[in-house]
Amino acid sequence: MIRIRAFDPSLALPAARLIRRTYSRFNAGHSPAAAVRRYLDQHYPLGDPAGLQRTFAAAPLCLVAIDGRSVVGIIRGKGNQVVSLFVDGRLHRRGIGRRLLGRFEAAARRAGHSAIVLRAAPHAVAFYQAMGYSRTTGARRYHGLSVQPMRRVLERSRRRGTR
Repeated sequence: MIRIRAFDPSLALPAARLIRRTYSRFNAGHSPAAAVRRYLDQHYPLGDPAGLQRTFAAAPLCLVAIDGRSVVGIIRGKGNQVVSLFVDGRLHRRGIGRRLLGRFEAAARRAGHSAIVLRAAPHAVAFYQAMGYSRTTGARRYHGLSVQPMRRVLERSRRRGTR
């Protein structure tokens, strides 16, 4: 059974490995090799542990999906911005990304945000569209990486018995 829980520093290496593996498999072909290398170097599991901790600490909201002892998904963000969302490629289309994103959106809503923004990798655009996100501009480069800016207005939560 897959559980969603808060990230803790002991998960930095397995989370970094998941990010590197998933990004390399699904996104690396959409951007220049030098930009991909810079992105992956931020998540180099055998590199500087303090640097890896800084990478994860830069996103105050970080949740992981755990299957047994394995990290199979991660979402990181700040306020109303999703910084990254990765799910193990072998587990795509099983609702893990949907659950992680739903938890992030709920936290943003509780914090008073009315919309979520993100920069989707080209491979992920269809997923985000299925989740109610819309493109806000054309494709862009962000630190050399191909991204698609997207946004979703959050529905107000309704209390039972009110309109």
